[in-house]
Amino acid sequence: DKAYFIFSTCSTPLVRSFSPQQGNGDEMISIEGSGFTNVTEDIRVTFGGFTCQVMEASNDRIGCKMGGNPLVPIGQYLPLSLQIKGQGSALLLQRHTLQRSFVLLPHIASMDISRGSIMGGTSVKLYGNGLSDDDVNVLIAGQSIQVLKYNYSSISLITTAMAEGVKEIQVKVKGIGADCIDNIT
Repeated sequence: DKAYFIFSTCSTPLVRSFSPQQGNGDEMISIEGSGFTNVTEDIRVTFGGFTCQVMEASNDRIGCKMGGNPLVPIGQYLPLSLQIKGQGSALLLQRHTLQRSFVLLPHIASMDISRGSIMGGTSVKLYGNGLSDDDVNVLIAGQSIQVLKYNYSSISLITTAMAEGVKEIQVKVKGIGADCIDNIT
């Protein structure tokens, strides 16, 4: 006697698109397609081998978040992989690796203090994700600021003397500008 296994396109999950293709770990990534399941525990989504936690699912849409994994590299193309328990790996319609990859960007969500002396010397801590790397730069009003320490989720710095007024803070990790929640105060 022989045993047989049927390979079928009808049994293959299909990814038509996903968005955004770049963003921070807190953003919901929406994967559109067909042949999915609404059982979130049966779905495994990774980008570059790093888990994207499934938050919601239906037969044609999956929502996941990369979260705060400090091992996920910043600014690199991380190819999508999707597996559904009992069905196997999904077919991705995007032909090129860049079209089926996600790029994690640094993100600033909040800060512990938003005002200080015009003479500088104020300790400030910025919070977010994707902030750890060997190349972290902070500018306030275009002036480089001393970074005391940093890790994946925070940056500690000391302000320098500045003229009175509201000044823009810019954070770059590996030369990539961090996105911010509007008007952090």
